[in-house]
Amino acid sequence: MKQHNVAKWLKAACIGAAVLGILVFAVEAPILARVSALAFPRFAGLRVPALVWIWGIGVLCYLSLWRFWGVCVRIGEDRSFSPENVAAMKHIANYLRIAAGMTAALALLLYGLKLWAGANLARGNLWLLALLACFFAGVALLSQALSLLLNKAVILQQDQDLTI
Repeated sequence: MKQHNVAKWLKAACIGAAVLGILVFAVEAPILARVSALAFPRFAGLRVPALVWIWGIGVLCYLSLWRFWGVCVRIGEDRSFSPENVAAMKHIANYLRIAAGMTAALALLLYGLKLWAGANLARGNLWLLALLACFFAGVALLSQALSLLLNKAVILQQDQDLTI
């Protein structure tokens, strides 16, 4: 498969992720916040901070998608091994590390609220947040590894270009 075709598929996946993100962050998150406030009236005051947290995660995800779109464009231009792609993958890793930290912090905060208030917060929510933090951390780790591999490829390509 030519790089142009690969770039098309990657861009399609990026667009699909962006549409899914709109559904999650703009449609489902406010509904979930309202339902959670009704289910746990003691914590109804946390509805707005929860939405701010969710939208903060959304911003980080969209920043990552924006950087990934740039990588897709450069792949389509046959510039896969470029310093710009190395920098983009580092940025993606940093955004997702921040998202992982925010998610882990929220899980710890909710666990502390559960202990402090003696509330029956669903254990599944804490496990879901822990899983989400692991997902963000795992993708950040993969992005960092790709950044290192791309950097080595850039150096090899520059050496090859100099010898020709």
